This record gives sequence, C-alpha cells and structure tokens, in this order.
Amino acid sequence: MKRALRAELWKAFHNPMLWLAMAGGAVIVVMSVIDCARNMAEWTRVTGDFGVTAPDVTLSTEGYSLFILSLPYRSTTLTAFIFYQVWPILAAIPYGASYMQDRRTGVYNQVVSRIGRKKYYFSKYIAVFITGGLVVSLTLLTGILADAMVVPFWKVRLQTVMVVRNGMFLSKLYYTNPWLHILCWTVVTFFIGGCTACVTFFAWTGLRLQVLVMVMPYAIYFVVSTLLAQLSDLGVISSGSLLNKLSYVFYMPTIRNPHFTVWMVFGFILAMTAATLVGGYLQVTGNELD
Repeated sequence: MKRALRAELWKAFHNPMLWLAMAGGAVIVVMSVIDCARNMAEWTRVTGDFGVTAPDVTLSTEGYSLFILSLPYRSTTLTAFIFYQVWPILAAIPYGASYMQDRRTGVYNQVVSRIGRKKYYFSKYIAVFITGGLVVSLTLLTGILADAMVVPFWKVRLQTVMVVRNGMFLSKLYYTNPWLHILCWTVVTFFIGGCTACVTFFAWTGLRLQVLVMVMPYAIYFVVSTLLAQLSDLGVISSGSLLNKLSYVFYMPTIRNPHFTVWMVFGFILAMTAATLVGGYLQVTGNELD
C-alpha cells in the first residue's frame, strides 16, 4: 500500500495537469489583486477628498481591510464569481482523469495484477483527494497573501463591520485572530476540494474524452444547484430547508456564506467523502477493462 501510494503521489505531482490547474488558480489570484488595488485606489481618492490622513474603516460601509476585501471573504466581485464557478473544474483537472488514462493504456491491469484492486483504488483515491484539495485551498490562501500586497491588515471591529456573523465558520476567531481563522478555513477548503475531485471516480469507464471526466463535478453541482433553485422558486421546497441551501453548492468555499453553518460544511465534506469513497470503490473494483 505504501509503495502504491508513493507511486501515485509521484505521478500526481509530476502530472502537467496539476500545474495547469495551479496556473488557472494563479490567474484568479492576479485578478483578485487587481480588484483589491482598484478598491484601495477608490478608498485613497475618497479619503483624500475629505482630507483624512489615517485609515478609518468607518468611512466605508464594508471597510478596507484585508479580511474584508480579499478573495476568501468577498464574493461580490467578478473575480470571486469566476472562482466560485470554476473551482470544481480546477479541483478535478490535476488527477481526475488519471484513472481513465490507466484503463485505456493498460496500466490498470498491470498494477492490479501486482498489488490488487483495493490497494490500487485507495492509493489512487488519496492522490486524487490531495491534488484536488491543494488546488482549491492554495488558490484561496495564495489569494489573501497576494492581496496583502495592496490591502493593509486592520483587525475588523465587530461594532463597525459585520463581515462574519454568528454561526458562520469560527466567527469569534475571525474577530480575534483572523490569520488563524484563514488558516483553519484553508484546511476546510482542502477537504472540500479533495472530496469534489473524487467525484470523477463516478465516470463511466468507457468514456474516452478526458475533458468530460474533468467537468463531471461541475456538471453534477450545476444540475443539483439549478434543479433545487427551480424547486425553491416554485415553492416545492422551503427557502430555509437544507435542500434549498444546497442550491448554493458552488459557493461552498466562501467563508461569508450565510447558507452554510459550520456543521453543514463538515456534513457536506463527510457525506461527499463517504459517497465518493464507496461509489468509487464499487466503480474501480467492480468493472473490467472495456
């Protein structure tokens, strides 16, 4: 098992698709820095007009702090919208199609003849989980570190700006130690990205186009969110129900998501991990090479 896992991780981090996904995340980070720079330029113009020489978050209804304007905390910009639409694809790109590659090239038969299907699957699952999680979590973490080049860090005051409300992810920690807060959220988004990437194990083994495998998580989330949103609009499901909240699944990696409590986020991670682990296991071990 250890040798198989080392081999899969080596393949994962030497896969050009991983660096392609990282490059996509880097583009989003650059766009986020540009958004923050524009916001700070506007703040400078406004405060300059009033003759203010020191930063004062009370001049804005949102406040000009790194932990308000940065990508993980702000979901209203075009950059944030793009990220929250494409993150399932970024998570699936690095290693999601590797299983299909192994099946088509015959590597699958060679490997399982030596270590068995179970060891092959679990090592592959861990590798896919890790790469998918890294792409999503590092994009957010790199985003806030890059935004720090143009946005100053001011601790957000509770009485001035209610960015993270009670019930959201570690809300108290956000106002006391925001850097630790974002590190904790990075760990959470790692698991969100990881379990999302493993959705690719549900792909039909006869599928020949890798791009279809890579967009599978996005397609599933899109269908689920669209269907639930329509049912909510029709009044079939209530606006405060769990099903309605799942219609915002694309915004799962954002901290300021009023639709997901801490327990809902962890519940999503556990449910998705269990579903992909069991479903992928049946898919990999129960099918012969087409």
